[in-house]
Amino acid sequence: HDVRFINRLDAVFFDLDGTLIDFHIAEHRSILAILSAHGVDPSEENARRYGEINKEHWDAYGRGEISKEVLLTRRFEVFFAEAGHPLAGGTDEARGIDAAYQTLLARNTVLHEGALDLVRSLHGRVPLLIATNGVYQTALAKLETAGLSAFFPWVAASETIGQQKPDRAFFSAALELCGCSDPARVLMVGDLWEADIAGAASSGLKTCWFNPSGSLRPADDAAGPEVPDLEVRTLEELRVLLGV
Repeated sequence: HDVRFINRLDAVFFDLDGTLIDFHIAEHRSILAILSAHGVDPSEENARRYGEINKEHWDAYGRGEISKEVLLTRRFEVFFAEAGHPLAGGTDEARGIDAAYQTLLARNTVLHEGALDLVRSLHGRVPLLIATNGVYQTALAKLETAGLSAFFPWVAASETIGQQKPDRAFFSAALELCGCSDPARVLMVGDLWEADIAGAASSGLKTCWFNPSGSLRPADDAAGPEVPDLEVRTLEELRVLLGV
């Protein structure tokens, strides 16, 4: 790779949860607190079951079957009903639980190792943007907690854009947000193959797959062998590859 890779870039887009942020830690701590607060045993088994229900709802949202608002409340309605604590207040109560959960997620934000160094090194050399399918206000709060707000003048969230990764419309809107006319001069860094890597590549962006667990790309993947442009196990590795 050209050690001056950074000189070929007009911007770097970062996914937030799972890329800059160790989302599993934040999610785990936050859901245990929610369970305790609502009289459900904060066991590993219950946390795991919530995780499964949550994933089912995110997948349905990804397929366009439910809205973000429905996803955020129904996951709690389904979980608590299954756990034998149905929500008497229905969707309104679920909305309150989600608001508390979003606050906890932001408060429990933990950065992946090397995230701050990487972002600091890039800052001032190339514009940085957050590209997330998460909740806009929660993303802002997470950046604040993590001490990253000052480095990211733009946050492109599916909620505010009205489209989500991997849709081309999402990436077009993100490019427009930071005034980048040439997608080939923008690098998308993310951990999810479909949403971040295949999505950005099909929109003409350069891609870096942050793949800490060394996962294999999906067998049915339609992206060509030239995707991703970079693949790293650590964010420090990316800093070195970019030459910053």
